[in-house]
Amino acid sequence: SVVSGINWLQRIQNSKTGAFGDELQPRHLERHAMANSAMALAKLTSGSILLRKKATASTAYLKRKTEANLRTLNPSAALWVFHSLNESQMCGLDSGLSAKAIAEGLSVDLSEALDLNFGSLDLQALFFETLALKKVGGAQWEDWKHRVEKKLLGLQSLAADDHRGSWDSV
Repeated sequence: SVVSGINWLQRIQNSKTGAFGDELQPRHLERHAMANSAMALAKLTSGSILLRKKATASTAYLKRKTEANLRTLNPSAALWVFHSLNESQMCGLDSGLSAKAIAEGLSVDLSEALDLNFGSLDLQALFFETLALKKVGGAQWEDWKHRVEKKLLGLQSLAADDHRGSWDSV
């Protein structure tokens, strides 16, 4: 259940750093960002003071690690970090970074990392990338929006049956 998952996250959270799990494990920051999102949403829905403290510590940890490692994050981790910090802000947790600043910091790397090769595209990554670039706005957003629209519309089924306008699973 959700409660069991949140209780487990509370047990594995480092009380000194706010980190979830072993900081030396591969993909730690990406996994921490996922856990941070869950804690932020749990804090929002429960109103618990304890969960607010845990989510605040987790968000602060993620902010510190993001600032220190932003340019070295792999695209998947960068997208999860953006999503998690953005979600934390929407849940009333101050990450000290605006969503636009986060998106601007990530967008240079991400717009090059996701080349719209839909044969192996991670649709979740596409969603986060689009969200990040929309927050940045301007020419980067307009270019990305045009490329995504063109690619997605070109992949729609043109069959004269019930599948017309849908997409094949990727």
